[in-house]
Amino acid sequence: MEVSTLKMASTDHWKESNTHEQIPSLTPHSISFSEKRAVQRKLTKVTSDSTIHTFNRSLQTIPVNDNLSKLKRLRDSTKSIVLHNKIDALSCVLEDLLYQHNDLESIGQTIYERYTSKRANGIIDFQVGLDIYADFMGAPLYVRKDDLSTRFKDDLLDPVHGVRCIVYNPPNYDKKYIILDSDGVDILGILQRITDDFEDAENIRVRVRENIDYGYINTALLTLDTEHDRSIVKCILAKLIGRSDLIAVGINPDIALKKLEKSRQLFAEMSNAKIAAQDMINLRLETKINKCKDNLNEIDKKIESKSLSLMREKDFCARKEILEEQLDANQKLLSKETSYDQKKYGYSVKRLTEKLIKENRIKARRLGAGARPMLDSDDEDFIANAIESKSSAHGRRHDTVLYLNHRVKLEDLLSIANYNLIRRGKKLLKSAKTVHLRARPRKINTTEGKRHKGNWLFCTKKPPKTEDHSTELTHHQRAHVKLNREDMFSTNSLFRYSSLDISFDDKAYIRPGTDVGLRDTKAGKILTLTDESRQRKLPQHDFATPEVYQSPSSFRLMTWKTETIQGKERLIKDHDQSCVVVRPKFYVGSSGCVWGSDLLRLRYEKPDLFEMSPERGESIQDKQFYAMVHDAAFYVFDSTTDDDLTSLLSGQSNYTHYESERITHFARRLERVLANFPNTGSDELIDKLKEALQLIEKLNQDLKGENMRICNRNLKTFRDQCEEIIRSIDSMNIYPVKPVISEYTDGGPGVGVNNTAVKFRFAEMCRIQNSVRRVRIHRASGDSAQNEAERTNSAIGDALVDGATICWEYFKPLHGLSQEDQDAMTPSDLDKHKAAMMEKNAWAVAEVVSLRIDDAKGPAGFIQAYVTEHPEDQFFWNGNYLKRYHESSKSAKSTVPGHGYFKKIYEFIDQHCEVGELYIEYRKYRCEQSHGTKCEYCLRSPVNDLYGPNLVKPVPRPYPDYERLPDLHYLVHSNTPVQIDNVEREPDDFQPRANIKKLFALGELSTSNHASVSQFSKKYVLPDDLVMKYVLHLETLKADKEKRSIATQKRDMM
Repeated sequence: MEVSTLKMASTDHWKESNTHEQIPSLTPHSISFSEKRAVQRKLTKVTSDSTIHTFNRSLQTIPVNDNLSKLKRLRDSTKSIVLHNKIDALSCVLEDLLYQHNDLESIGQTIYERYTSKRANGIIDFQVGLDIYADFMGAPLYVRKDDLSTRFKDDLLDPVHGVRCIVYNPPNYDKKYIILDSDGVDILGILQRITDDFEDAENIRVRVRENIDYGYINTALLTLDTEHDRSIVKCILAKLIGRSDLIAVGINPDIALKKLEKSRQLFAEMSNAKIAAQDMINLRLETKINKCKDNLNEIDKKIESKSLSLMREKDFCARKEILEEQLDANQKLLSKETSYDQKKYGYSVKRLTEKLIKENRIKARRLGAGARPMLDSDDEDFIANAIESKSSAHGRRHDTVLYLNHRVKLEDLLSIANYNLIRRGKKLLKSAKTVHLRARPRKINTTEGKRHKGNWLFCTKKPPKTEDHSTELTHHQRAHVKLNREDMFSTNSLFRYSSLDISFDDKAYIRPGTDVGLRDTKAGKILTLTDESRQRKLPQHDFATPEVYQSPSSFRLMTWKTETIQGKERLIKDHDQSCVVVRPKFYVGSSGCVWGSDLLRLRYEKPDLFEMSPERGESIQDKQFYAMVHDAAFYVFDSTTDDDLTSLLSGQSNYTHYESERITHFARRLERVLANFPNTGSDELIDKLKEALQLIEKLNQDLKGENMRICNRNLKTFRDQCEEIIRSIDSMNIYPVKPVISEYTDGGPGVGVNNTAVKFRFAEMCRIQNSVRRVRIHRASGDSAQNEAERTNSAIGDALVDGATICWEYFKPLHGLSQEDQDAMTPSDLDKHKAAMMEKNAWAVAEVVSLRIDDAKGPAGFIQAYVTEHPEDQFFWNGNYLKRYHESSKSAKSTVPGHGYFKKIYEFIDQHCEVGELYIEYRKYRCEQSHGTKCEYCLRSPVNDLYGPNLVKPVPRPYPDYERLPDLHYLVHSNTPVQIDNVEREPDDFQPRANIKKLFALGELSTSNHASVSQFSKKYVLPDDLVMKYVLHLETLKADKEKRSIATQKRDMM
């Protein structure tokens, strides 16, 4: 633009333009708003030739001196807040135009001084007025700048509330001016101001062109790393120098201008990224603050519960201090209290902004830019199929052949890719790394992982153990467990607050001195030292010692509660405690007696979980004392039967020995309780216990004599004393065990419901704990991973592994023997001593394993670990007698010591328990339903306050949902019947395996009869292939049995 053009404009033209023409009347209702606005804009434009710059004159006709008063009257006459703000903004602009500035002599010599110190009277920058307008109108950020500018200009030139002014917009120049339209305006000063602005801008451009070092710029462009940096430099140069200069530097002006336009959008996106980063940082800090508060509340609850060990309580106190410090730091950072917090907050925003810009590729080039990839998705699919089908390519690069039955290795990827590239007529690869980089990275969140290309269809990893091993029982048993749990803990359940879930299982045994059970962790790695000489090491060769094998048994005690999640009622854990009992496998084993004794042990160790009212405030010691005394007294009372006392009169040694064992076992337990809880229990109860111990001592003496009648009478007296102890505790009405208990296990020999000891101990615990309903349900074979105790087993592995094996030889074979003692002993005596030392080693190892597991991190909270009791101290001590009774013939059973008690419990099982193939269910008062009258136990035992002397409903078992066929489903809990035609369902009525066996025995199911298999599948909602698989298994067993029978017959005939 030439400055001389503006200087040639005469003052006469300006004065002539100051005289307003007669403005036609604009009737508001005669035309629309848009038409009215168009007419106004046309009238404001001053007609001029091409040499004169563009002017817009206000339609306001009132003199300048009266303009402010008119605006004030308009403001007072309207109630519109919008119009108030608009008039206030225009008044402020008018006052700025009328403002008197300094004298001309105070103008500085520099451009900056002239611009800031002196401004001509009656002129302001359009942008200054626009800022004033935007502030008064409260324009939001999302309103575009050009929209707001147009609105301001229309209001400025409005005939009613406008300002008497002229808007000057120079061509090819971003700056606009507002000039006061008045005879008193210094026109020459205004012209000088505008020409000075043009001259300053032109001088700046001239100096930039003169000082540009073209060689330096050209070299600098080549050294920039990213496309974005080069684009920004080109945009800056496009703003400073002309087209010819850009071409001289080597920059295409057209491309530079396009990038200049794009840069504006890019800057806006970067600004938005910063705003988003601030919002995200605020949200993250608020989330951290809330999480810290929640964690502090949880820690306070755990500390107040007094259930933590001293070590864990100190850990939680330390964690509480750290959380409080984190909470304070996050709150200060969010509020930016100090200068340090302000800087830290700013750096956080900066880092997140850079991350958002990088993730959204704001400054990055297009994804499709650059060289074309040498492999595409078709090649990846081909490689993935080759890996799946075990196909590898071999031969020359241009003549490869696919071969089967060989696992594809990394070295084969190049030949497989080239095989497919040749087939598609594409260029061959030279590096196997090009193919391998298409694989899924091991760590996705790393920088290298994010740079990986391709669809990630293949990877290198350990083979997962996730193959589905569903059997004919998997669906049914899962449904059985789910129905039972919903029946116990759902919102409308009668048993909701009086139920307990117990899941238990034993971990694969640990072999001290080897690496078995001591190298597998969840993460697969442990923290160890770098120096190999200081690292713990596992033995290179395993020399097992079976006597010291350990078998940790996991128990998981749970209660559940209901919560509504996404509109559906779900069960979530309310309380969850993992316990482990460590057993020396060689000396204790895992029989039903041991499992039952360990379960009762946990009832004493964790009374709050087993009892109905843990919040009553009594001490743990009181609860443990009364529970131990009650159960021991009840057991010895219950096992004292008239039939056994009658057998004692015969005087046979086996009977006297049994009775002596029975009362001595009770005495030992009672003495341990009194020793462990010296100041617990009422004085009256303590006196009764001491009297019972004195009587036991006398009985042991009498049993060594020959007068069995006195022993018989004293044993009856002892039974009466035990009954008095039980009544004394029951009269206190304290510490009742939860009457509804469920047990979940696999179908192993030590826990299976078909095991004699398991059923027997199950019934005994129902009597001891006065259960109302108790059930044990087994998981399907191969589905034990669904058992909650498996998570505890996994945690045991993590707790045990430390990089080395467990030492077991704490006592040498000849420990404690001098040379003289050894010389005096026979070989058999030495063998006995060595065996005793080995047993001591086994129990010492059990203590070490227990200490490693105790207080370790579990599935929820921390694991409590214990060592099982010695066999002679187990609660259920009479396993050998029970085994003899079970294995004896019907006529010989009466000769087994304790036969009266065993017979009573077997009858109790028959009257009260329903036994299926994979479950056993006890219900109190079921005897009246099965035998027509209540048994002695149901009549004499205390009545439960919640359920009264009534039979509760059974556990609902799965029932097919035929309305959803062909989908195979069972009915939901609310629709599952427990009776059909007012008669309780038969055991295993819809259990698939039991019914397959029944129909196979009747000859109604076979692999050749597909129609019968299909019909069975629909009736019992079991897939055809699983039915066929089990039927085939039964046919195989039958054929093998027939062959063995034929072979036996032939052998007998020879």
